[in-house]
Amino acid sequence: MRISRDIAINIARFYDFRKFIQKLGLICFKQCS
Repeated sequence: MRISRDIAINIARFYDFRKFIQKLGLICFKQCS
């Protein structure tokens, strides 16, 4: 249970990080163009 919870948290963090990178990329794209 503990291990699977840690994995789920890591996946959620990775997903949030990806969304953050996408948002950052979108902002940079708007600034550059």
